[in-house]
Amino acid sequence: MIRTNQEFLLSSLFTYSLARGNTLEFLIPFQTCCLPCLRNHSTMKYLGFLLALTFLSSCNQNSKKNEQDISVISSDSLTDKEADYLKTRDAYIEQFKPLQKAGLDTLNKMEDRAMHDLEVRLREILKDSKYSAQGNISLVTLLGYLGFGMLDGLSFEKDSMRIDYTSKNLFVNYFGINPSGKLSPNELETIFNKGILWDAFTTNFFQTKIISQKDVNAYGMIGQVGNMSGPSPPQTLFALVATDKYVYIIKKEVKPKVKELLQCKEVWDSFGTEVQRSVEKYDTAFEHYRRCYQKEFKNDPQFESIKKQLEVMVKYIES
Repeated sequence: MIRTNQEFLLSSLFTYSLARGNTLEFLIPFQTCCLPCLRNHSTMKYLGFLLALTFLSSCNQNSKKNEQDISVISSDSLTDKEADYLKTRDAYIEQFKPLQKAGLDTLNKMEDRAMHDLEVRLREILKDSKYSAQGNISLVTLLGYLGFGMLDGLSFEKDSMRIDYTSKNLFVNYFGINPSGKLSPNELETIFNKGILWDAFTTNFFQTKIISQKDVNAYGMIGQVGNMSGPSPPQTLFALVATDKYVYIIKKEVKPKVKELLQCKEVWDSFGTEVQRSVEKYDTAFEHYRRCYQKEFKNDPQFESIKKQLEVMVKYIES
């Protein structure tokens, strides 16, 4: 899904309303008074997306599935510790719901204690992974606010990289995607968006399978990260490394910065000023711009450096 200025406006309103704890009451007047000036298919689609998020925010993340409607891992595949972790996490979420409405001052302290408990449980689940003693819980909140429902795991920063890791079972339970299989461009984008980004999103500009010397499944992607999409080159690298029991997700900024491909700039410019007047034209122009990178990136002199950086990110996990 391509995000534009109108979606960013609606997303900002949604975020603001969450902070007020009054999502639907805030969005419905906006829908009534402002939609007449935004009546087009794309914007209506975005509003529906946001309203859907309102209801999903109160659901436990164990019910999440990816867009491809893949059946999630069965509870029988989870270890006892993993199943107990999910049960405990969901119990905390349910416990906090009525307290949120009551507005208790001690709620944040209660959440901190719950997060610590869950982190201890995750450390036990991941104790045999490469980074068992590093990182903090990657969940942002249990209270249904912005950032609710992230991938369960641990996260830390090192050598200009953010590294998130979890068990393969928890990964599949969350995404319904087998990380050891062949991953499509949309699946990779979904993994990096839902798994580690909560205050922005990434758009996939190019992805590649990374050949590994060890028995792991590894992919690399370069994407544009922000709160809206636009005609500028991608600057963020992502890598996914799946072993037999664990999954690692790595994020870092590319160096040196990617220079815009002139042929792709020409694609954007060919749409003229219509992109400033029409959401659909903007979406179409951006999609052509992004596809230009997917087609031309591997032939650009910059690509070798980017590919090597992605390989180094994978080797960081393998070593």
